[in-house]
Amino acid sequence: MTTLAIATIAWVIGLTTAKNALMTMILITATIIFLRIASNFFSKKSSYAMGTEASFVVAMVMVMIFI
Repeated sequence: MTTLAIATIAWVIGLTTAKNALMTMILITATIIFLRIASNFFSKKSSYAMGTEASFVVAMVMVMIFI
């Protein structure tokens, strides 16, 4: 993922955490994961690569929430 994507996710997570909007945060994270998987299908990546990128997004969001 690019630095801009990470910064955008950090900004969105920061806004939703400040407003205590947990459901919004979950829906945004799920949307990002599904878009990454769809992008990987078009790139014809393996299922292992798709799983790795999706779990990276989840781990990144968890770090942003808890820190």
